[in-house]
Amino acid sequence: MLSRKDISIQKIVDIIESGQMPTDWLTVSLYPKEREFKLAARTFSMMVFETRVYLICLESNLSDMVYPYIRQQTMTQTKNEIIQCYGTLTKPATRDRVHRLFLEIDLSRRNLKWRDLLIRQIGEDLNDMFGMNIAFSMVHEIFKKCLIVVRHNQYPPSGLNISPPPESDLLWYNHEGGFEGIDRTLGQGDNQVILAYISVPPSEEPATYIKQLTVDITREVAKSCELVVQDTIPHECLESTSVITYSNVMVMS
Repeated sequence: MLSRKDISIQKIVDIIESGQMPTDWLTVSLYPKEREFKLAARTFSMMVFETRVYLICLESNLSDMVYPYIRQQTMTQTKNEIIQCYGTLTKPATRDRVHRLFLEIDLSRRNLKWRDLLIRQIGEDLNDMFGMNIAFSMVHEIFKKCLIVVRHNQYPPSGLNISPPPESDLLWYNHEGGFEGIDRTLGQGDNQVILAYISVPPSEEPATYIKQLTVDITREVAKSCELVVQDTIPHECLESTSVITYSNVMVMS
């Protein structure tokens, strides 16, 4: 990038809008980056400069022009805004026998499970909003056209000297899902937090009633996620009446 005399984001987007992306833009390199105390590393995607700029451009426009109107999201808020929001959420309930419940929902391999059929519908609405033809609805189609290769200096895929390289465990084509580290604002977000105020009947013991309701809510959330081909991780879904976590921050009432 530093060696380039000029960079035109407009030109890059115009080429993608034309539907004629150059073949050398269509490569995704997967690099093992994070383990999070797990044996299998999380792989993050690396792309050529032009494709990365295109995705950054989409996310920047969404962050500036759309997400400020979606109060429930925190991806574009500052750290102070998030702390203020969570401070408000942890204020105690003011009515008798009304209890506050936090549910933190974690989804399994969320990015990889999104599919074009779902994301494209959102993208087409965004195309209309921004006056574009296909820029916002092309993301998964680009992934599908790309050569996907796992990057590891000790285990290069076989047949790299063949054009096109043959498929293997470390190299493939026609990828259907998304990727870690790409396009998070356009539908590949992270954990979800649910705040519920629960009115406990006089005949019920609060702890028992809330625990059962938590099970019921989590089950219904799992069913809703399945409708968009997403799976919750039961053992990583947390519930509490007094504590809520965000990243490495824990807020207590």
